[in-house]
Amino acid sequence: YAFRYGVSYVQYFLDAGVLTKAKVTRMAEAELAADLFMALIEGVQTNKKIEQYYKKYDDTVEPVEEAAKKFDTIMSYIGSIYPAKEITHTNWSRVQLFYTLFTSVGHCLYGLKGLDPKKRISINEKMASKLRVKFDEISSAYTEAAEAMDKKEPEAAKEYREFINWSRRGTTDTGSRVGRANFVCSKLKSLTD
Repeated sequence: YAFRYGVSYVQYFLDAGVLTKAKVTRMAEAELAADLFMALIEGVQTNKKIEQYYKKYDDTVEPVEEAAKKFDTIMSYIGSIYPAKEITHTNWSRVQLFYTLFTSVGHCLYGLKGLDPKKRISINEKMASKLRVKFDEISSAYTEAAEAMDKKEPEAAKEYREFINWSRRGTTDTGSRVGRANFVCSKLKSLTD
C-alpha cells in the first residue's frame, strides 16, 4: 500500500514541493506514504518504527484498507484546500509541515491516536476556503515568528516559538509531531467558536 499510494500521489508531492525528483528516485514518496499510513493506523508518532509496522501489517489487510480510504479522503481535502501549485508558496510544502497538515486534517476528520481529542473540530468539504484562510494565517505567522526568533526577538515569536522549534529540531520525533499537530488543531478551533 505504501508504495502504491506513494506512486499515486507522487505528482502532487512533486508539484507541491513537498518532495524533489532526487528524493523520489530514492523512494521518498513510499516512505512518506508509509509514515502517513502509520499515523492513520497506529497514531501520530516517530517514523523510526516504520519497519516494525511493515512486518506487523504485512498479512493484515483490514486496518490498511481502512487507512487507505482515510488517506484518499484526507488528500482530497488537502487538494481542495491547496491545489499543489498553491501550497508551494506556504510553509506546508516543507515535508515535516506537510505531515502536520495531513495529520491535522486527519485528526479533524477521524480523530487520530496520540492527538488531543479536545483540540479536534469537525470539518466538512464546504469549509475548504475557511480552512485555507486559517492554514495561510498559520503559515504566515510561522514565517514572521521564525524571522523574529532568528533576529533574537523572542517576544515577537512567543506564541509560535514551540511550534517552530518542533518544526526545526527532531522533526520526526513523536513529541515534535504531536506538538505540531495539536498546535495546528488548536488554531483551527477558532473556526467553530
